[in-house]
Amino acid sequence: MQKARELSPDIIISDVMMPEMDGIEMMKELRADMNTSHISIILLTAKSNIESKIEGMELGADDYITKPFSAAYLKARIFNLLEQRKKLQALYCATLVTTNHENQEDDNPNPIQVPALSTYDQKFMNQLMELMETHMDNGSLMVEDLASSLGMSRSVFFKKLKSLIGISPVEFIKEVRMK
Repeated sequence: MQKARELSPDIIISDVMMPEMDGIEMMKELRADMNTSHISIILLTAKSNIESKIEGMELGADDYITKPFSAAYLKARIFNLLEQRKKLQALYCATLVTTNHENQEDDNPNPIQVPALSTYDQKFMNQLMELMETHMDNGSLMVEDLASSLGMSRSVFFKKLKSLIGISPVEFIKEVRMK
């Protein structure tokens, strides 16, 4: 947990059965923390019953791999998850400045399809867009202002935004203002 919070990795591979905290509990805590909810998680386990797999996937695992597993399969899943993240970033960045009410207009025959984010990541992006709308006319708005308003350090804010939409906070501010 501490390493995840300090380093904000792109992906975590964890065993389900660990001595101090099991992988399911760790994943719950990571998903519940706005600073780490965006990190992809692969769970490895000897539990091969379908109920365990369903529990892991329902709680937010990006994949649930049973032992014994092929290293080639694990590498392929990691590659696919990272590629999906890049596609998600591109899609979210493309729809970056649309507001929720613009996406949900009933008379729009082709509504914009916003990519699926976790509940916590969607909440983060909604709060960020609300802050941007509130401070749109503030020419001296700084990255630190946004980060502190969201209860994050500048570095955590940078990593989270970069992970979710693929651009830095400075680029984000510029893009939202331009559009």
